[in-house]
Amino acid sequence: MKATLVRPGKKFAIVENTASKRKTETMVTLGKENRLYGADSFLESGKYPLTTFSEMWRTFGLKHDAEKISKWKDDRFVTNDIVADERGFNAWKVEGAGDEEGKESVLYSEEVVAMLLSYVKMLAEKQAEASVR
Repeated sequence: MKATLVRPGKKFAIVENTASKRKTETMVTLGKENRLYGADSFLESGKYPLTTFSEMWRTFGLKHDAEKISKWKDDRFVTNDIVADERGFNAWKVEGAGDEEGKESVLYSEEVVAMLLSYVKMLAEKQAEASVR
């Protein structure tokens, strides 16, 4: 994904990530002590395969259909456990992420994308040296 910083009277700029690259991988890893995004998430995904999320937007608005989800997981090599929530939509089952070791919780795709967008906003504010909305 790419984000653009637009300021009045100035040329727009592509927001650079922590690796000084203009494109950020859409991955989030919930590690034992922190969250990792983009390339850092990709590099640590082997350590935390069950708490690394990529392509999570593909499940937006889809009802939980075991056959469709199973095929998607096989095609994309998704290691996360996808379950149906109380509304019948998809959610990601997460065990022991962060300081909740041993505790099972459910994350919605929208929550994971919100984490990623918060990270991009932080990068944009750092580059702009001002508040971004």
